Amino acid sequence: MAVIELAPGQKLFREGATSRHIYRVISGEVEVSRQAGDRVAVLGRVGPGSFVGEMGALVSAPRTGTARAVSSTAL
Repeated sequence: MAVIELAPGQKLFREGATSRHIYRVISGEVEVSRQAGDRVAVLGRVGPGSFVGEMGALVSAPRTGTARAVSSTAL
């Protein structure tokens, strides 16, 4: 298993992308959002110990949202 480090604002994955991986937040915080017309709706934030990206990867569906680091984050 590899550790991924993200800078604040850096995207982990984008809405509509192919789902291949599930990520566990080691440190920092990730915000998940979704495009709603011309607006962006924040779906939630996850922190250490939480998983992100599991829904699309488990059902082999495109990503339903965009995940980006809120702070320096390790996954």
